[in-house]
Amino acid sequence: MSDHRLIIIYDGHCVLCTRTVARLMKLRTTVRLESIPLQDERTATFLPDGYNRDLLDREIHVIDLSNGRVIRGADAIVYVMTKLPSLRLVSVLYRIPGMKWLASRIYQWIAKHRYDLFGKTEDCDSGQCSLK
Repeated sequence: MSDHRLIIIYDGHCVLCTRTVARLMKLRTTVRLESIPLQDERTATFLPDGYNRDLLDREIHVIDLSNGRVIRGADAIVYVMTKLPSLRLVSVLYRIPGMKWLASRIYQWIAKHRYDLFGKTEDCDSGQCSLK
């Protein structure tokens, strides 16, 4: 029997990331969601051997434990949306020609400037992230 969990690895220092993941965790899903700040040592247990951990700091990651797939950035957000009945319809917009490219560029820009735009949480090195 396969594991049907999705593990969301996010930046626990990022206010936007922390709040977004907290909201996602409250929504009804078709799979079990778990979230772990990238600063938590448990992230290594879910990533493939030799995975470039520098990528974790740049983009949200979702690991589908049913197939071992690692999805990053805007693709990861849309992937999670497909598992949320309340957001599944919105995820269909990603199929519009050019939307994936646009969403990826917007995501990358926001991710790069996330602390300037939204601020930082209190220290998360312990894995216990809290908002200011």
